[in-house]
Amino acid sequence: MTAVEWGLWALVAAGLVSLGVAYWKQLKWLIVGALVATGFGIYQYWVNKSVGWDWLGESVLNPLMPGVVVVIDEGVRRLRAYGLMPHPNIFSGVVVGVLSGILVWVSKTHRGLKWWGLAVPILIAGLVWGFSKSAIMVMGIVLVGVGIYLWRNRYHQPRRIWILMVATLGLLLVANQGVVLERFNPVSNIEVRSYSERIAGLHEWRDLDVGWLWGAGVGNYTLQLASLYPDRQVWEIQPVHNATLLLIREIGLIGIGLIGWWLWLLGSWLWKNKNKILLAVPFMVWLLLGVVDHWTVSLHQGLVMLFLALALIFTEVDV
Repeated sequence: MTAVEWGLWALVAAGLVSLGVAYWKQLKWLIVGALVATGFGIYQYWVNKSVGWDWLGESVLNPLMPGVVVVIDEGVRRLRAYGLMPHPNIFSGVVVGVLSGILVWVSKTHRGLKWWGLAVPILIAGLVWGFSKSAIMVMGIVLVGVGIYLWRNRYHQPRRIWILMVATLGLLLVANQGVVLERFNPVSNIEVRSYSERIAGLHEWRDLDVGWLWGAGVGNYTLQLASLYPDRQVWEIQPVHNATLLLIREIGLIGIGLIGWWLWLLGSWLWKNKNKILLAVPFMVWLLLGVVDHWTVSLHQGLVMLFLALALIFTEVDV
């Protein structure tokens, strides 16, 4: 991603806040989009091929194609749910962000249980069949954190949407326990390759010779890697799987310091405005996903998620 794209999405978020676009109006379109993408993802997993609507941004998927991400289900290579994203981890991460937005909305307004009761199981099915370990773990953290909040504040109606999410997620994980356990098995063939790629990415990050203070520039990490490894094919080059480490190499320690200062200001503001803390849950989801992946800062979908999550913090909730 370029600095211009970061700036454009920051302007979009600022525009949503300055125009007073309400939380619900932002969230409902995100839910609609996530439901459409989840429909594609469910089809891809169960039919084991893409729908074929590449004009809508769907990847061309075949479980036998090299580079396509799969799971092994009873000896069969089966597609993970991509939705309309370039990778299942991105699709699953975005779904977790939307689910956390729904949970926040119902918790703040005590409304919308009937409609979200229909959407939540569909979205959680897409999350589970995306088989993203990071997204599933972040969803678990969100449910624990928001659950503690609801019980401490004795919010009864919002607990029902929370229970629905926990029950649906639990049932689907148990129903797919063979594949889920394989995904969390560090010695399975697919996971060994995944871990090896991530470890190799850390070594490449360490070996990259760019200035520590200023970095290589926004979006220039992979270009620097390409010059370091000229014999590699373009698809073999990918960023380190940690958003903070990637940003250190792209914007340097000075840039990271400025971001840290901004996060401290945001945290201080939230501490003073405790009624807004729950609205920051989608942003916290974005932060947590960046611990084990790079797409939150390196791809278009990550920037959209970041700045919409920030816009939600500063918008009004119609209670």
